[in-house]
Amino acid sequence: MTVSPPRLTLNRIQRRYGESQQWFAIREASLIVEPGEFLAIVGRSGSGKSTFLNIIGLLDSQWEGSYKLGDIDVRSLSATQIDRLRSATYGFIFQSSYANPYESTERNATLALAIQGAPLREQSEKVSQALEVVGLERKAAALARSLSGGERQRLAIARALTTNPSIIVADEPTGNLDTETGDQVMQALLELNRQGATVILVTHDARIAAYAHRTVRMADGILETTGAGASVGSTTDAQG
Repeated sequence: MTVSPPRLTLNRIQRRYGESQQWFAIREASLIVEPGEFLAIVGRSGSGKSTFLNIIGLLDSQWEGSYKLGDIDVRSLSATQIDRLRSATYGFIFQSSYANPYESTERNATLALAIQGAPLREQSEKVSQALEVVGLERKAAALARSLSGGERQRLAIARALTTNPSIIVADEPTGNLDTETGDQVMQALLELNRQGATVILVTHDARIAAYAHRTVRMADGILETTGAGASVGSTTDAQG
């Protein structure tokens, strides 16, 4: 039997700020995420969870420690290689997902593919498939300004899906939504996870975190286990 390597292995990650790098936003956090997991990182505002998610999603390179994506040592990559790896691997969904209000739903969903320089035919095919997955195929021609909050968030999911990401990172994707609409967005993320995508979600809402298979908590930059079966470690005595 061949065992696949973990999707993500982060070890003793630290993120410091300030002129003398004296302030810890993340303090020696370690985390293993297996392929196909649905993980929630919970914590209060200012706890460091979004900072940690930015490191996981390769949006922040100013950290200390080690990080492997599969068998790839992220530290060994150039900035250009990291950009390519991020583009090929991750889909991003944020609390306030950008949508040009004067462009159609379809045009907004092509953004990631357009940045990659994908051919127009490929853009059209993949966007059509993604909009169908999130239930927005009938709104393809509608201007984004006519969409509800939940529909705009589903548009953000569709945009993330167009590049076939193996890992989806979502930062408070339901934070601006009512309960019913938030549940619809979470159901869409659950379906993507069932189809094989690894989902890593940041939230302050315990009810939203309950959708995940595993939960870890961030408090004052320290990562702690709160869910059963977690592969996680942290230390509380790191010194600047």
